[in-house]
Amino acid sequence: MFVSWSKKVTAKIFPDGGFLALNSWGFNPNRLTAISAVFKILASYFFLTGNIVLGGVCIILDYFFDFLDGGVARRTGQVTRRGGIYDFVSDRILREFWIAALAYSGAISFNLAFWVIMVDMFSYFINDYAELNKLKQIEWMPANIKFIIFGVFTGFLNIFFLIGIFVNSFLTLVNVASLVILNKEDKK
Repeated sequence: MFVSWSKKVTAKIFPDGGFLALNSWGFNPNRLTAISAVFKILASYFFLTGNIVLGGVCIILDYFFDFLDGGVARRTGQVTRRGGIYDFVSDRILREFWIAALAYSGAISFNLAFWVIMVDMFSYFINDYAELNKLKQIEWMPANIKFIIFGVFTGFLNIFFLIGIFVNSFLTLVNVASLVILNKEDKK
């Protein structure tokens, strides 16, 4: 879904030569994923210690390096199952630590953190299940939208997390309905 859409956008924004140059400078896909993971961990640390803005800066850097790792892998023919799992763990699991760190620091409630994590995990599960089983999907629709960055820089974390719960729940329901409708013919 969103992955195929983002691959198209990536190809237009960042030309192949850029990905090839990164790789030739020693920034292979796994190294870029590792750099992205470091920024995820740093964001969690800063959130835990109450430095919300520095955590937000780390999120931006995380997304930047996460944007690059897949592009380098695809453009240089280095797509591997191990790299995919590494990227999956880094993206899906380490990002949820942001939410827990914000709850432990007192920036958001534990109840809100629980629901944000549950909605995130369920939406990712549905999206990943569809991709792994090669089900037809709506290509342009994101699996999950992270509203944390808006909350970090505006100071309205609770509001943006609530918006995220509602928007991502809606996207997940639309995704499930579209999977059923688009793949109904394949079961006949």
